Amino acid sequence: MRSRQLVVPLLLSLCGPAAAQDSGIYIEFLWSRTPADALARQQTRQFVMTGDHAHQICVAGTAASGDAGGLQLELRDADGKRVSLQRHDDYRGSKRCYRADLGSGGRPGDWTAHAVLGDGGSNTATIRVDPRLEDSPLFQQRDVPYVAGRPNYDASIAPEQ
Repeated sequence: MRSRQLVVPLLLSLCGPAAAQDSGIYIEFLWSRTPADALARQQTRQFVMTGDHAHQICVAGTAASGDAGGLQLELRDADGKRVSLQRHDDYRGSKRCYRADLGSGGRPGDWTAHAVLGDGGSNTATIRVDPRLEDSPLFQQRDVPYVAGRPNYDASIAPEQ
């Protein structure tokens, strides 16, 4: 059992920043908004400050009551300075994506997204943010994709099907 406790977190950490969370709140970063009829979404490891990429931060919560009671989504730059704060009182817990507000003047590097639900649940995830794609060390790593397609699953189909 001990080896399983060590292996599972290691494998999850290899799946990307969003998969390695265990608080009951899932945070995912998308390069751009996913079209309604898309077969996959563009999960990303980084955002860029220039251009109109419509980067997205997606949040899914599992509230015991079935109602998360709203969402507060805060983004902090590499220095820990608040770049943006969004409040979504209509958030109830199912997965929703919001435009990433990168503000202006934030220091490039690893930024932190902090999601707090109205029911008290919270989680954080990190994402690399640079002024331009060419400025990013992730862009220089040619053997690792910085945007990876992920299948969109139809939530109306039960997992066992």
